[in-house]
Amino acid sequence: REVHLQSLQPPSERLLTAAAARRKLASPPPAPAPALLPSPHPPSETPSRHAGLHALEVYVPRHAVSAAELETAHGVPGKYTVGLRMAEWAACDEDEDVVSMALTAVRRLVEAQGLRYEDVGMLQVGTESLLDRSKSVKSHLMALFAPHGCANVEGIDCYHACYGGTAALLACANWVESSAWDGRWAIAVCTDVSDAPKQYPFMNGAACVAMLVGPDAPLALEAGRVSHIVHEWDFYKPVGWPTMGPIVDGPGS
Repeated sequence: REVHLQSLQPPSERLLTAAAARRKLASPPPAPAPALLPSPHPPSETPSRHAGLHALEVYVPRHAVSAAELETAHGVPGKYTVGLRMAEWAACDEDEDVVSMALTAVRRLVEAQGLRYEDVGMLQVGTESLLDRSKSVKSHLMALFAPHGCANVEGIDCYHACYGGTAALLACANWVESSAWDGRWAIAVCTDVSDAPKQYPFMNGAACVAMLVGPDAPLALEAGRVSHIVHEWDFYKPVGWPTMGPIVDGPGS
């Protein structure tokens, strides 16, 4: 005897129910929860290579004025020489910029220390002065390495007001201390042209420092350090701003 069963669901709902059942059967089983990563070793258990500074080279533009004469001209006696401990105020001419200063500093550092360019494995640049919004200053400095057949050099620009140079130095030290270190030297470069708004003329200037970083340094970086970075609008240079001078909130900065 044939028995005919009739579903209580209308045809449209039966189609939806069947489609949902097919999707459920076709879906893979849920993946197992990922295993937790092992806790890192405490700093005391990790041997240090005592990374830090072995040498440094400073480049200052050839055009400079006396800070004492400058504060007299600005009508603020003692502000620069005593308050800010300035001796001279330097500025680039038309034939100098952050790249040319960095090229000079790095070349002098390598030559003064008797290094080969192939002995440098990391090159980090800290700056807030861009020549291009895509091409890094570090890539310009590779012009020193290319004639020696060197292209395997880690690093890139750290672009940030004031802290960029610190970040570049810490990156070099971290590389020397890490398992990625291949035994070569690191160079941290800080190069900037400081253009200040009219109310802060003492913030103008230009200079470059190239630091040779390696293990067992006579000036090693201490293990403990703290960073304090927050989202503020105390010092910034928006795209399209008519000058290279920043917008500054003095008290906030």
